[in-house]
Amino acid sequence: MPKTSTPGSKRFPLASLFILNDLFTDHYRRLRRAREEGRVVAWTTIGVPKNLLYAMDVVPAYPQFHAAFQSSRGKARHILDHLEGKYEIPHDICGEVKSMIGTLLSGERLAFKLPPPDLMIANNGACIAAAKGLQFLNRFMKVPFFFCDYPFVSTDETEGHARQYVNRQLEDIVRSVQERFGVTLDEEKYERSRVNDAKAILVWQEILKLFRHDPAPVDIMDLYLFFMPLFVVDGENEAVLDLLIRLYNDLRALCDGSDERPGTAPSEIRLLWDILPVYQRGEFFKKTFARHGAKVVMSTYLTGLSFYPESMRPRFRYPLDKERVREAYGSSGVSGRHDGIFWEQDANRPVGRRKGLVKKIVEDFDIHAVIMHMDRTCRPMSLPQYELMRYIREELETPVLLFDADSMDERYFSQSQIATRLEAFLEGLGERLDFGAPLKVSRR
Repeated sequence: MPKTSTPGSKRFPLASLFILNDLFTDHYRRLRRAREEGRVVAWTTIGVPKNLLYAMDVVPAYPQFHAAFQSSRGKARHILDHLEGKYEIPHDICGEVKSMIGTLLSGERLAFKLPPPDLMIANNGACIAAAKGLQFLNRFMKVPFFFCDYPFVSTDETEGHARQYVNRQLEDIVRSVQERFGVTLDEEKYERSRVNDAKAILVWQEILKLFRHDPAPVDIMDLYLFFMPLFVVDGENEAVLDLLIRLYNDLRALCDGSDERPGTAPSEIRLLWDILPVYQRGEFFKKTFARHGAKVVMSTYLTGLSFYPESMRPRFRYPLDKERVREAYGSSGVSGRHDGIFWEQDANRPVGRRKGLVKKIVEDFDIHAVIMHMDRTCRPMSLPQYELMRYIREELETPVLLFDADSMDERYFSQSQIATRLEAFLEGLGERLDFGAPLKVSRR
């Protein structure tokens, strides 16, 4: 029979949330002050190295993340209702792009605003739709626009010529920005920022490892907003590193406060979530899962793909502090100078890499079932999901539920239909799960 509550489930540590809120508030305050201080502001897409811009005293703003942030706060829906007709935008394109355009051009009063740009930099590494969205916005902003092409990488390791190809483009952009705006690249600042971000990623890896604990400390869907600062906040002042250290310690305390009995039956139905959440409906999913004793303990998106925690052996001692992070970084093998400014783009890789990632997660985190969100917003990541679903069912022998929605645009979310399917799926898991053995489905 399905369970009615998740054993060991605890509230998310509020101290970490307060620190995250302060970090975002300070980030937007710095963006607003940038214009007042006469600094150069660049609107850019994910994949353009933030620390490269910060090291030139150019302040990067990411409209994609800004739109997702506003959506998570429930501020996007009313903007989308009249956007498509006003700007002649097709209704079925990426919801993140529509939210980005609507948030920035609607004139609606929002709690946070982005300063107007002096230039725009786009790339197609993570998503060509976002680059096109930024290009569309430039019709109204009319500022210098730069584009960096990221090639498709068909191997697990990026070939040298691909790195050189991207690095040459980024170096040309840096030269052009320096000449046009009179800024200078501070290489020492760039290196400090890069090292701090590398340390933060090490801590993020350790945070993910905590979710091997049964029961997991919290539902990992609560961590999406904690992932965002890794991509947008200046690494030089160590604010992101401080935040993640506090988050690690808070979650570790929750793990230590609950009993884990290795070798015994699992206390929760452990779920893997594929790709992005439905930002406005997070509580609906969490409450539905909790009623059936289920919890999302890992997400393919939150692994960052490029920095999946390969070794599940704990590296850090508890409680964690900066000195212990520094020691771990020094022994990690990545402490040498950066060999370029190429940023790995896993969206431009074959589906086999996704299969390998899912297989690792299912095995390392004792996953009982996979929830696949076929997200209209992230089509490059959603297109292979039918093949992935077959692989998970047939090769990994793990149950899968796939549903269609949009992480940003609520008009594509039917809660009644999804609730019916989700309830039936979870009830079936609860009835079929033998807590004395791993859950499997028969091959067909």
